[in-house]
Amino acid sequence: MRGLICILMAMTMLVSACGKQPKLPWQKSQPKFAVVDWQKLMKDHPKYKELIVSGESVENVMRMRDRQLQMGQATVKSFVQDEDLQSPRQAKVSAC
Repeated sequence: MRGLICILMAMTMLVSACGKQPKLPWQKSQPKFAVVDWQKLMKDHPKYKELIVSGESVENVMRMRDRQLQMGQATVKSFVQDEDLQSPRQAKVSAC
């Protein structure tokens, strides 16, 4: 039994020695920087074509939304002008 414990302790020490050693306080890690060419990286992406198509569709939808907003604002403006024009007429009719 004592021999088994000694063997297990020896194996445990050997296995734990294979782990990552901690850095000593006087050893400083160097900062790591990377330079990336985003255009090349995007073009090399496997789904680049899908990204371009989806980007174009988003731009089309945004343009359509802006047009819809402008048309809606113009319609509301014309309704307000029509009400302003009709108000004096209705006042004259109700006064009679």
